[in-house]
Formats: sequence, C-alpha cells, structure tokens
Amino acid sequence: SDAVASSIADRLNIDKSSILNPESGDNAAVKLALAETHIISETKAYLESQGVDLTSFGSRVRSDTIILVKNIPYGTSTEQIQELFEPSGALKRVLVPPAGTMAIVEFEKAEEAQKGFKAVAYRRLGNSVIYLEKGPDAMFVDGAVPGPSTYALPEDSFLRGKRIAEQELGDVDEVDGETEEPSITGGATLYIKNLS
Repeated sequence: SDAVASSIADRLNIDKSSILNPESGDNAAVKLALAETHIISETKAYLESQGVDLTSFGSRVRSDTIILVKNIPYGTSTEQIQELFEPSGALKRVLVPPAGTMAIVEFEKAEEAQKGFKAVAYRRLGNSVIYLEKGPDAMFVDGAVPGPSTYALPEDSFLRGKRIAEQELGDVDEVDGETEEPSITGGATLYIKNLS
C-alpha cells in the first residue's frame, strides 16, 4: 500500500501524507482503496497491451522461464530490474507497468531463470525486500507482438521512476573472466504470511 500511495501521490503531484491524512475530511482507507483500484486497472491494461493473457493467472501450471517480481519500491525502472536479473542469463523480456509496483521477467532458458530466481529472491531493493513467484505457463499470447504501451511516458516526465542511492546495485565481481553470482547470504529475511 505504500507503493500505491507513493505512485498516486507522484502522479497527482501531491504529498503522500495528504492521501493518508485522516484529518482531511475523507476516509484515508477509502482513498487508498480507490487508488489501489486505479493502479490495478492501469496495470491490467498495460499487461494486455504487452501481450499478457490475464486469464493465465488463474492457472496452477507454472512456467520455468517467467518470474513475477513483487514488492518492489515505487519508481523501480525496467533497467533496474534488468540489472538484477541479467547476471544470471539472457532475458527475453522485462515488463514493469507504469505504477512500478511489480514486474515480469522472462528468461530465454529455464536453467538461467532458476539461477536468477535463487540470486534475487528475498534480496533488498531500496527499502523493500523482493518477493518472487514463478509466472503462469502460457502467460504470453502466442504471436502477440508487444505494442507500445498506451501509458508510455516522455523521458522528462516527473512520473518516470527515480533511482535513489538505496536502489543502486553493487558492482558484479568477475573472477577469471566469469561473472560471480551475487551473494544472497548478506542478510536473512523470513517472510511469514497468514499465521492464523
């Protein structure tokens, strides 16, 4: 919800606190729910314009080459996602919807996708911990050519993602001409959900 509030505040050019301020007269929970609804519909439209079959998300069959990247900080760019995953192998495509709250990464090869999954899962990006999930099988419509997004932003738009120091990746070490895999042992994070 923090990413949603940040996204909407940035787009409306207002402070995030004015969206969440309970003393503004409107219910903050209602405003946030409306913002989330807007972000969801915008994300769906973007994904469809890029050849994603939204009905595939209901399938239990999972792809070996597609990774859903969740819990990324608002403003994360396609380039930042590529920097995270490219050391693991060749990427076929990377999609980051305009809201910048999630991403889809498709690898050329299953082995490389598995390597990328292990290297990036639970890694910190900015002030968030990245959660990964295998994407649904047959997620992309056969023969669909990803078109230009109906939400393409000009290069100088204030809505474009902004890179902050906390989101910078360290240099990838190279040993004997081979790229060393990023360490995921630098910290430990345990994410537990629905304990009831």
